[in-house]
Amino acid sequence: MLWSAPRSRSTAFFRMMAERGDFTVVHEPFSYLAELGYADVAGERITSAAGLESQYEIFTEVSRLTGRAPVVIDSDDLITRPAAIVQAWCTRVGIDFRPGALTWPPADHPEWQPSRRWHAEAAASTGFARMSAWPTVDVERDPVLNAYLRHHLPFYERLHAQRLT
Repeated sequence: MLWSAPRSRSTAFFRMMAERGDFTVVHEPFSYLAELGYADVAGERITSAAGLESQYEIFTEVSRLTGRAPVVIDSDDLITRPAAIVQAWCTRVGIDFRPGALTWPPADHPEWQPSRRWHAEAAASTGFARMSAWPTVDVERDPVLNAYLRHHLPFYERLHAQRLT
């Protein structure tokens, strides 16, 4: 599971996995939750909350059920060292590393249609890269975003401590 900001990084990870050709890839149910209030995954409608608290709950439950921590990827690591991070991820999850999947031709994907406006940069991409523009928001001054940050930061820090390096 990968959820990141900026979202284009997780979309690029989706592109890499789709490029492999040997997996069915479910595209970002959390974006559909945010945009539409639901996501359809494997024929089931999901309406649960999104955010780092939910991600951490999933992480701890999977750890409890399997006895093994899920792999966590920091999107900054993925952008700065894509081949190394993807190769380490492939090793951890037991699949072969395919360097050719790290690049792809620019293309739109049908899965992106409900939230197409979020995917323009990813559709034009040919590999993992930083966004050309980064939105500027003063989280400290925005009471809603500041409260969200304060609530979710401890969950982020716990997940970040478990990240693949």
